[in-house]
Order: sequence, then C-alpha cells, then structure tokens
Amino acid sequence: MEVTVEVTQGLERRMTVSIPDNDVESQVEKRLRSIAKTARMEGFRPGKVPFKLIAKQYRGQVTDEVMGDLVQSTFGEALSKESLQPAGGPTLESRDLKDDNVFEYAVTFEVYPEIEIQNVDKIKVERPAVEIADEDIDKMIDTLRQQQVTWNEVDRASQKDDRVIVGFDGKIDDESFDGGATEGMPVVLGAGTMLSDFEDNLLGMKAGDEKTFDVAFPDDYHGAAVAGKTAQFTAKVDSVSEPVLPELDDEFVKAFGVDEGGIEKLRSDIRENMQRELDNAVRTKVKNQIMDGLLEQNEFDVPNAMVDEEIERLRQSTKEDMKRNGHNQELDLPGSMFEEQARRRIKLGLMVAELVKTNDIKPDKDKIDEEIKAVAATYEQSEAVEQAYRAKPELMQGIEAVVIENQVVDMLLDQVDLNDVEKGFYDVVQSRV
Repeated sequence: MEVTVEVTQGLERRMTVSIPDNDVESQVEKRLRSIAKTARMEGFRPGKVPFKLIAKQYRGQVTDEVMGDLVQSTFGEALSKESLQPAGGPTLESRDLKDDNVFEYAVTFEVYPEIEIQNVDKIKVERPAVEIADEDIDKMIDTLRQQQVTWNEVDRASQKDDRVIVGFDGKIDDESFDGGATEGMPVVLGAGTMLSDFEDNLLGMKAGDEKTFDVAFPDDYHGAAVAGKTAQFTAKVDSVSEPVLPELDDEFVKAFGVDEGGIEKLRSDIRENMQRELDNAVRTKVKNQIMDGLLEQNEFDVPNAMVDEEIERLRQSTKEDMKRNGHNQELDLPGSMFEEQARRRIKLGLMVAELVKTNDIKPDKDKIDEEIKAVAATYEQSEAVEQAYRAKPELMQGIEAVVIENQVVDMLLDQVDLNDVEKGFYDVVQSRV
C-alpha cells in the first residue's frame, strides 16, 4: 500500500491510497458466481441463467460494492501509516481500478489542529474578593419578606411601592392596538413591570381617579407594532393598597424550614446559601476570564465539520427550549445564528483537551463528590438527586467534564496575571460579566 497526503486548504487533507496486487477482480468474479446460483431472469429457471448475462447485468454494481469494501478495510490502516486523525467523516473523491491491476482511491477530510497553548502569563484575571456582611444578609431577608408581602387597601393617593388595580385603554393616532387595553390589572409602582412613563403617571392617584396621559414606547420595545411610537392612555384606578411585610417571628422562619433556633438559625442558613452562591459566581467569573484569555492569546483554525456538528446541536437545543416555553411553531433557525458560539465552544474544547493531555489531568474523585453534592443541594430532595446522578452514566459524564474543566482553571490560576479585587456580594452575584 502506498499513501500520499497533500494539504488542500487549512485543515483539509487529500489522501491518495494505491493498492497493487489487489483482488478486486477475483472478488467481483466470486460474488457474481454467487449471485448466479439464485438469480432469476425471464426465460430461464432459477440458478440456470447464463453467467455472461449475470455478469452483464450485475458487474457494475458488484464492482462498486467490492471497491467500497476495499476502501473501508484499508482506510484505517492508511490513516495509521500517516499518523492522521480525521475530525469528521471523509469524503470519497475517486476510486479506480487501473490497467496495471492497481486499485487507487482518494479521500478528503479535515484533521485536528496542532495546538500549543501560549501566553498564559499574559492573561489578566480579576478575582472578586468578597466578605458577606450582616447588611447583605439583612437585604436577603428583606427580599424574602417581599416575596411574602400582603396588601392592605388604603384610602389615599398612591405612592411608590403601592399596588394599584387599574383599567386602561391606549390608542396610537386614535387607533386601538393589541395589548393596549385591559381591566383590573395589578401594578406595583416602582417595580418596573410597566414602562416608567406609565407607572409614573399612576403615582398620586386615588381609587376612582381617571387620567389621560402619553406613553412613549422605546425604539427597541419588544412589540414591533408600537416600538418607537407614542400612545395616549386613559387609565382609571380601582383601588390602592399598601404593602404589609410579615414580621420576623417564628411563623416567618418556619416557612423556610427552620423549626428550631429562630431568626439566628435562619440567618445562619441564609449565610450558608449565600456563600455557596457567591463561590459559584466567583468561580464562573474567573473561569470566563481565563477562557476569554485563552481565546485571545491563541489563534488556530478549527475543523469546519466539528463546527457544523456543534451548530446543529445548538440549533436543536434552542428548538427544544422554545417548545418547553410554549413556542410550538416550527421555526427555521439559520446556522449563522449559532456559528460564533459554536466556534468558541469548539476552540475552547480543543484547548482544554490539549491542557488535560499535556498535563495528564485526571478527574479528582473528591471534587466529583463535591460537585454532585453542590448540584444536589439546590434541590429540596437533595439525597434523591444525588443518587440519581450517581446512577446515570450520562449525568456522571457531565459532572466529570465540569470537574476536569475546573481543574484546568485551577492549574492555570498559578500562571495567569491574577489580581484580587474587593467587591460587594450583590455586585458579584447579580453581575452578568
């Protein structure tokens, strides 16, 4: 077997394989005679069709089959001989049985890029340094109280944080529009569920008051029919209620599963949950900065076949998410929507794999246990969730992948330009960056 390889473009390779002294002809002959034993043809009894007629009718098909089998049986050996690892399936360009009894075929495929991670020390990382303060816990408790707020109807003008029940009718150029009119809608003033122009005009109104005012819809408003336009609303307030927050007593803390220890035990539980949320947020921010830095400092081509596969995965995942959210209409999502994200994922995956290989990183069993417990802790039935993860290999593979990636990040932390920056708890956990 003779193998030659040429670079066509980028990561694409064209491999030509020549096999002298092959047995294509003998295999074709053998298969044709096997067909002749049972072949049916008009005018002849089964198995009695002249061989010349069998050969004339089936030789082309059988030759293709034999050649295909020979390609499959020798392709792996040819790759091994040239130390090539295809990224994606090959494309058969040609195959031919030459006059000198040499069988030759040519295939094209992409290979994995050669990656050498560089300039890790040039990656700048800011790691948030956070101490959870008592004031942070107070704020969290206030949030929990807000979630259990009740409403007391009052006979006064509305003010910030009040809830008004309002009916309204909106028009643009004296024409009604979808969603512009309703009755009995609750609006908490200052909550931002409505446009600020709308909420601000409800301030100072009493039950029974009616008011007409303009509301300017922003250019990027989600409703395309009204975006960038100004509507005139007539609103009537049916009632005004003030918020009543629950007292910080035993009844309140029991609602959060605290049967003993009172408010101090609740504060301790809240601090523990906040610390877990903070740790995850800090880890995510550090990881994102390191991954962004790896991309900035290392340029290389990625196989288009891998990108195409990742685009399709992202497309299908998006469609499934849309169906779960009630969007049952089948949408044509172009691949261009996902190409940038797909290329990023593939590049990072290849770099992480290279770092794992060159540094001989194995998943740490203790860290796997910690990760499973951390995931399970976010569910009420944490023990059942933990058992479910350990029982399903596909879930365990996902956990191991996360742990490996975290171990890579931990290793790189010793090499990057790392600076700790003091931050507040809410600045870290509520920031998307």
